[in-house]
Amino acid sequence: MDESAKIVIQQENASPHIATDDPRFLKAVAQGKRSIGLFFQPPNSPDLNVLDLGLFTEIQSRQEQHLTRDFDELMAVVEAAYWELPPPTINATILRLQTTMNKCIEEKGGNDFKF
Repeated sequence: MDESAKIVIQQENASPHIATDDPRFLKAVAQGKRSIGLFFQPPNSPDLNVLDLGLFTEIQSRQEQHLTRDFDELMAVVEAAYWELPPPTINATILRLQTTMNKCIEEKGGNDFKF
């Protein structure tokens, strides 16, 4: 991973997540070599994040099989986990995203639908 690339962390608005001005997070970012931004998804937004629709769980399960000592090792393991994803997993997630988009259109932008 290119160390000059900015890393964007997007959180939903669930309470277990940290605030964008969390002192421990800001201190860790300041000590590191990378530019990292922390953002929240808009509240009550339809779930159109392809990571949330399936890829995050797959990547996380692969990443958790490795112990990492620092941020750079973690980033390397996460990137490797992404590249190990089987094409059918990625295809299924993209199809789920398309289905979700269509449901949002049917609901005129809402997210009150079930699969």
